[in-house]
Amino acid sequence: MLRFFFVSAKELKERGFKFFKLLVSILFFPVCPTMAQLSGKSGVITSPFYPRRYPNNQNCRWQITSNNGSHIKLDIANTMDVFQCNQDCTVCDYLEIQYGYSNDGAASGKKCGRPNKVLTYYSTGDTLKLNFFADGANDFQSMGFKATYTQLNFTPPGKCFFLGRGGDNSVGAW
Repeated sequence: MLRFFFVSAKELKERGFKFFKLLVSILFFPVCPTMAQLSGKSGVITSPFYPRRYPNNQNCRWQITSNNGSHIKLDIANTMDVFQCNQDCTVCDYLEIQYGYSNDGAASGKKCGRPNKVLTYYSTGDTLKLNFFADGANDFQSMGFKATYTQLNFTPPGKCFFLGRGGDNSVGAW
């Protein structure tokens, strides 16, 4: 067990707290998987320390693979809170979904901010990848995310996929 006791004079409080946050970031770097392989029928994925605030300098990766070629459904809870410093989530912190599409048919990609609604994604095949990235600018401001995945025994709504059209082994949609 590791315990920290922090005592600071009133005038040093802010500097002391910043030092404590830096110490925690260093001690807990990294706290998430570099490529966790998940294959259960269902499960939960969270950012580090969720629902508490996540630390800086994280690059977490998960790969969900279904059994028997099934598709995967991913629901990101409406409590998502990932630090947003630009409109398209290309810098700072983000949650990236790969090899899927949202329930409104949009391609998967990087998400950040506080959408305040459940975000649902479906895999285009039997694999779905997630990447959670946190740079050094957040300073323990955001809570992160919680996502639940489920293997489906039916084709998800919104798109039909085909393989090997014309012998080029490409994946497309009708």
